[in-house]
Amino acid sequence: MASITIDDHGIIQSCNPAVVRIFGYPQAELEGNNTSMLMPDPDRTNHGEYLNNYTSGGPAKIIGIGREVEGLRRDATVFPLALAISKVEGLDKRLFVGVVRDISQRKIAEQALVESEESFRSVVETMGESSPPSSSTTSLRRPPPPTPYASARSGSALSSQAVPSRSSSSAAKARSSTPIRRSMPCWACRF
Repeated sequence: MASITIDDHGIIQSCNPAVVRIFGYPQAELEGNNTSMLMPDPDRTNHGEYLNNYTSGGPAKIIGIGREVEGLRRDATVFPLALAISKVEGLDKRLFVGVVRDISQRKIAEQALVESEESFRSVVETMGESSPPSSSTTSLRRPPPPTPYASARSGSALSSQAVPSRSSSSAAKARSSTPIRRSMPCWACRF
């Protein structure tokens, strides 16, 4: 967690190594300088006014309230920060402690999620707008109507034909005289 302590004029009194890592400044360059150096415009320009407004009795606009702001690194890149500021009381001078967290990765993930969701919605909407295929373009085949063989198995009038047993010799003759229907495909071959 990165923390910066400033006085009521915005001058950095102290900061921890996490601040050095996040902003890219050596600690010696930070301490003694105005904290506005870590902010892009318009906050950089207005920071002194914000402090004067609060110290002269104006309402707290950020103190005690966490919010997302933009930070400015030493290399001039602007990046998103989560910032929480507290007032330190009971000392001979008024101090403020700011706790900052670089939320760049979270913002990238949030943007990727938004883009993914938009893409998904677009696909779903496109699918909803397309019409179902017409019967002339449908490549699905309907199964053929039931055959006499299927009716015989299900107990229709053709089922009265006896099926000879293998043990009798008359059954063997009956089998040899009964033609086998090889032209009918099996049920699994119809599709």
